[in-house]
This record gives sequence, C-alpha cells and structure tokens, in this order.
Amino acid sequence: HGADDYVIKPFSARELLARVQTHVDMARMRNESEEAVSQKQQQLNVALEASDTGTFRWDTRTGDFLALDENFKRLFGFSPEDTLQHFSDAMSRVHPEDVAAVKAAVEACREGASFDMEHRVVLGDGNIRWLYGRARPLMDEHGEMLCMVGACTDVTRRKQSELEALAANAKFRAVFDQTTVFSGVLSVDGTVMDANRL
Repeated sequence: HGADDYVIKPFSARELLARVQTHVDMARMRNESEEAVSQKQQQLNVALEASDTGTFRWDTRTGDFLALDENFKRLFGFSPEDTLQHFSDAMSRVHPEDVAAVKAAVEACREGASFDMEHRVVLGDGNIRWLYGRARPLMDEHGEMLCMVGACTDVTRRKQSELEALAANAKFRAVFDQTTVFSGVLSVDGTVMDANRL
C-alpha cells in the first residue's frame, strides 16, 4: 500500500481520452461564458447610451474615480480623450449656483449616505445641461465603504418642460390676479377651487 499510492501510473487510452474530452468541454464552456458576458456588456452599454446615462465608481476617501464610462464624460461635457481622475474634474463643470448643494451631498456620501439629486453642468460651449445623479455606497464584508457606485442621466428636456410650464403658470397667475372682475375655478359641486385677488 503506502508508497505505491504516490507513484504516478500511466493512463489507459480510455482514461486519457476522457481527460482530454473534459478539458475540451471546460474550454468550450469557458468560451461560451465569456461570450455571454461580452454580449451582456454590449447590451448594457447600448441601453446606457440610449437612455443618456453614464456610470462611475468613486473612492470617497481619496476623491479619485475608480472607473467611469464615455457617457459619463460626455454628459459632463468632456471629450472621450479627456482624462477625469478626480471628482474635482467633474465638479469643475457643475453650475456655480449648484456647487454648494452638490458639495454638501458629496460630503454626506463620505459619511455613507446615498447621492440622489438633480443639478446643472455648464458645457464647454456655455450651454447648460441638467443631470439627475444617483449613487449608492458599495460595502465590503465588514460593512466598510469601498466606494460609491452611481449613474447620471441627462434630464435637460424634462427640466426645460417643467420650467416652461412654471413660467406659463406664473404668467397665467399674473393675468388671472390682475383681472378687475371676479374670475375663479369651480369644482363640479360648485366649490371655489381658486379665485383671483380683487
């Protein structure tokens, strides 16, 4: 017994073929898995681009970006060749009136809070883009924050529509309130819902 168990014995032809077939099958499965992952990544990239969304991973301790995609750069007005290494690179594009709110939200992230806000960025040509950003902390097995993982989506068209609706409502309210005769909005049962100020 003893030492005989450690001596390498030659394979039979059948055993050798079985081992080779196993390695071939494992290589095929690995290739299929890699192709499936690649296809899923392509689908995700197309979906992100179609929804005007960019993604990032950010180290809250150092402020460094660990990863970000081309859509994220584009949303902040950077070209694909531009290198964004630090969060301050993206902050340089935040609209001056939104900087304080974004900085406060970022500081809260450093304490483990989620990021969820709309803000403006100023593009290189001076145009304004509205972004909706969301990020969540990624924790390790000990509950320590590793980084923030998030996404930004271009919401400029929706914001412009909201602002136009607010302006139209304000204009209507001004005319409505300046009317010298009673004007009001009544419900079906005759309750006054709104009235001008005479």
